[in-house]
Amino acid sequence: MRELAVRLLRTAPTEYSDAVLGLLQPKTWGSGVELALFAAHFRTEIWCWNVKHGVHYDVVEQERKGPAGPERITAFECSAAPKLRAACERLVRELQQQH
Repeated sequence: MRELAVRLLRTAPTEYSDAVLGLLQPKTWGSGVELALFAAHFRTEIWCWNVKHGVHYDVVEQERKGPAGPERITAFECSAAPKLRAACERLVRELQQQH
């Protein structure tokens, strides 16, 4: 994914300043810039909340029973967005209170 983000950054040099392009450095990774690049590239929305110091991102997934065992769902239908967003916001509030 890092290689994809770097390639996408290089295709849009006028959109991102030199300060933002720290992603091109070996020890720099993970920010809203990458999320914006991936959302545009994959033509999807990515929701992100800062729970604890913005150190890393965790995925929200739904587990459901499938014919071969549990299936993890990480992409959701638009119709589920209002309920899913509300549930995520409740979870974020709870996690923030713990930290």
